[in-house]
Amino acid sequence: MALLGMINWMYRWYRPTFHSGPEEIARTFAELFLNGYTPPSGA
Repeated sequence: MALLGMINWMYRWYRPTFHSGPEEIARTFAELFLNGYTPPSGA
């Protein structure tokens, strides 16, 4: 459900005037989804 919610709300995140392109947003979404609950390495 979280992944589908992130994808469905992408129009709220992406703006052509932002410095981040679609690839950067997709990478960020993937990192959040795959590692969102993982503690930092140093913790």
